[in-house]
Amino acid sequence: MGFKKKKGFGSRGQDLKKKSSFKKFEPRQERTERKGVRCFECGGIGHFAPECANHNEKEGFCSSHKSKSASEKEDLSQEEIDSSEEESDSSSSSKKKFVEQKVLAKYHAEFNDLALKSTRKIERLREENLELSAHNDHLSEQVERLKRREDKLIEELDLSKRSEEGLKRELVEAKGSLARIDSSTKKLDHLLGVGKSPSDKRGLGYEDGKKSQPLTRQCLSRA
Repeated sequence: MGFKKKKGFGSRGQDLKKKSSFKKFEPRQERTERKGVRCFECGGIGHFAPECANHNEKEGFCSSHKSKSASEKEDLSQEEIDSSEEESDSSSSSKKKFVEQKVLAKYHAEFNDLALKSTRKIERLREENLELSAHNDHLSEQVERLKRREDKLIEELDLSKRSEEGLKRELVEAKGSLARIDSSTKKLDHLLGVGKSPSDKRGLGYEDGKKSQPLTRQCLSRA
């Protein structure tokens, strides 16, 4: 059984080959190339990832998410700034309070130290005042005792002066009496010696056979 050859097959293929030299194959090649391309975004064939609808949706979502994230970041950044300022103000206030408390504690310690020193000094001065008061009382007693002794000595001095004056008067009187006795004795001797021989030694108070006795003061005072 023999095979029949189709008429014009060979001639037609040749014609197509001939005609193919005059046609442009770019669109066909592009379609062929695009059919061989797989999208990395959705996994489909025939388009690139930048042309994918899913990619565009994601881009829009990402851009909105980015803008939202940027806004949230700005809000968070502002909140962080406000919080940082509040923390800074709080820290500054805490430091200020700490410094004030430290200064007050220092002044309080200095005040307590001065108060303690003043109290000790007051106690010491009080003790010294008591000692001085006791010494002053002792000196006052001595002054009173010396005044009493002075008054007594003044009285004794007055008595001594009066006694001295009395003794002086007695002395003057005694001297006067003695002068009068001496004068009287001289006068009596003169009277007894009138008309008497120089060898006669008899006189006032002379007796025969007895020695003459000297005149005593009592006899003279009586005379």
